[in-house]
Amino acid sequence: MIITIQNENILAEINTYAATLERLHNKKTGKEHIWAYDKEYWPRRTSICFPIVSVLKDDETYIQGKLYHMENHGFIRETEFDVAERADDCVVLCTKANDFTKEHYPYDFAFTATYRVEGSSLRITYDVKNLGEDQMYYCIGAHTTYNVPIDESDDMLKDLYLRFEEPETAPIHVVDGGLIAKEMQPGLENQQELPIGGIFENGAWMFDTESLKSRKVTLASRNNSYATTLDFTGFTNIIFWTKPGRMPFLCMEPMVGLADDVDTDKTFEKKRNIQCLASGETRTHVQVITVE
Repeated sequence: MIITIQNENILAEINTYAATLERLHNKKTGKEHIWAYDKEYWPRRTSICFPIVSVLKDDETYIQGKLYHMENHGFIRETEFDVAERADDCVVLCTKANDFTKEHYPYDFAFTATYRVEGSSLRITYDVKNLGEDQMYYCIGAHTTYNVPIDESDDMLKDLYLRFEEPETAPIHVVDGGLIAKEMQPGLENQQELPIGGIFENGAWMFDTESLKSRKVTLASRNNSYATTLDFTGFTNIIFWTKPGRMPFLCMEPMVGLADDVDTDKTFEKKRNIQCLASGETRTHVQVITVE
């Protein structure tokens, strides 16, 4: 089911399936800021990653000493959410552990996704609660697909760029067979702007946010006033990705966690940037998308 929320500035459409953001429309400019999904370009889309982000080595991990199987980005991506609250400018969607999730992840949890329009921004809040008696471990992230404002005359996205709040010098992670290598490689070198044409031919650009001064990044075009700004405050990683070639979308992904390390022993509790909740504890993760 598609739910629409809006104010005088923007309109957002959210799908109860996987709590996916399907549309973000700027009423002032008439522009669309979320990519209209097309299976031709991406057969199996992800919106929210939980309780893992990216991949586990061999799609398996040991939790509390027991072996579990989980495919990339976890199972929230294929979950039908319940509507907990709904208003003109806000919708609250929720889900919790069930027999299916227990086959892949032993914890009792509640997951709530709240979408709220505020001025020209969409605030997206993820609340994760531990309903069990034991400590609960998880990773979380957003895999939102942003619209790329190109026309037929554009060549390899040459006019598109990412603009950080400040000039940055920060390395990016190296991926080895889908896993995170020990070494890193140069990424930003005293740059505030990063042209995106052709840079994803060798995969995603993955930053540790502790290496960045900025907490906001903007996808913009030199051809027009189109701009989409993401506030990723509070996340441990920010990832930029699209498929190689001339694609109509770009992912800006605030994450808490990454894929398994190449030398992992598959112990879930040892994963990079893993989160831990005590019994009854709730943790909140917020991203804010602002459109121009």
